[in-house]
Parts: sequence; structure tokens; C-alpha cells
Amino acid sequence: MLDRAAAKLRNRHELTSRVRLVEGDMTSFDLEQRFALALVPARSFQHVVTPEGQRLALNCMRRHLIPGGHLILDLFDPNFELLLGNDSKAPPREAQHPRSGHLVRRTVVARHTDPFQQTVHEILRFEEFDGAGNIVGSEKTSWSLRWNMRQETAYLLELTGFEVVDLYSDFNRSQPDYGREQLWVARARR
Repeated sequence: MLDRAAAKLRNRHELTSRVRLVEGDMTSFDLEQRFALALVPARSFQHVVTPEGQRLALNCMRRHLIPGGHLILDLFDPNFELLLGNDSKAPPREAQHPRSGHLVRRTVVARHTDPFQQTVHEILRFEEFDGAGNIVGSEKTSWSLRWNMRQETAYLLELTGFEVVDLYSDFNRSQPDYGREQLWVARARR
């Protein structure tokens, strides 16, 4: 992902002096700089699969914010029918490849959920099909995520020095709703 971002930056010379790409551990980083805004998009925070790790990550983020700086945290809202149901029968998801225009299909090959730890581990298969329906590429990958309940996230933010400003269920600022996104806006306490 950083390679793609770096390639895009090479074509945007006006941004190269303002953007620095850093690879690191979300739970223990030090950029030696403070910011007015930290954005954690695409549910990436939920790849930290322990409550201890999540506290460490939030403490790290707060240390990198100026007093009164904001954190925007994008989480999925747990849909228990999907998390705890028979997911091996879930239909594949399909999208168009942005460069080739080919159909890309994502299939959940296996899923293990642990309700006690609030984690889900998935093995995924991605297949790319040409216009004639032939497979031109296939790859397996896996990931683990920890789901967060709303009240738990509010407590985590408070515990790590944040004040919740807003909570939405999408990027259009819709009111919180079950089974949708959790978009948290929090301010670092002074």
C-alpha cells in the first residue's frame, strides 16, 4: 500500500514536501511531531486484536495530537447475524478492477469467530476474471479483526485521554444505526 501511495506522490510534486509516508506499528510509534488531526480509516484500528493493544494505539495517537486535536476513527459496527451466523454460505462480493476493468470476486473461504475475545479471523480468496470469464489471477490472504461495541469504544476513548465529540453511522453524518459504520470524532483532552 505504501508503494502505491509513494508512486502517486511522485506524480504530485506539490504534495511531496507536505506528505511523509511511514510504516510502523500502530501501538508503538513516535513520529517526533504533533498534529491537529489523526485519521484512522478503513477499520484499520480493528486489526489491533487485543484491548491492551487498542489502548496502546489510542495513547500513541493522543500523544501525537496537539491539545484539542481531533481523532477520527472508522470502525465497523458488529452485525451479530453476520459475525455469529453460518458465514461459509455468505455470497461472494464482486467489484470491477480499477485498472484492468476485469471482474474481481472476493470469497470468504473460512471464518472463525471468537465471541469471548470479540475477534473474527477470515481466510479470503480473490479471483480476477477476464472478459471471457477466465481466471487471470488468484490470491489467498487472511486477516484478523476485533469488533468494538459502541459503549466499549466510548470508554476506551475516555480512558486514553479523549473526549467524544460525535458518532455517526456513515460519512454523511447519519445518526448511529445498528449494523452500519461507527465513525467516531474525538478530541484530545488538554
